[in-house]
Amino acid sequence: MYVKFIDMADIVKTWNAVRKYVNKYQLVFVLFLVMIFFVDDHNVFRQFAFNNKIKALRSEIRVYEQKKAVSEKKLKELYSNDDDLEKFAREEYLMKKDNEDIFVVQ
Repeated sequence: MYVKFIDMADIVKTWNAVRKYVNKYQLVFVLFLVMIFFVDDHNVFRQFAFNNKIKALRSEIRVYEQKKAVSEKKLKELYSNDDDLEKFAREEYLMKKDNEDIFVVQ
C-alpha cells in the first residue's frame, strides 16, 4: 500500500493558484459559513429538526388543551346536576343501587 504524504511545497503551490481568484477574507468567510452550516452543534440540519419537533409538540399541546376543555365542561356538568352525576357513575363505573342488577350490553 502506497501512502503519499502532503508536502508543504504542494500546499504553497495550491494556495498560490487559489490566491489569484480568492483573497484570504473570502476564504475565511467561506470556512465560517461551512462551520456554521455543517460543523457547529447548532447547525442548520439540527435547527430544522428542532423546529419540526416544536411544531409537533405545539399540535400535541392543542390536542390536550381541547381534551382539557371537554373534561372541564363534563366536570362542571357533573357538579351542577345530581342526575348527571348518578348517570355518569352508573355508565362509567358500573355503580348500582342495592336492589338493582346490572347487565352490560356492548
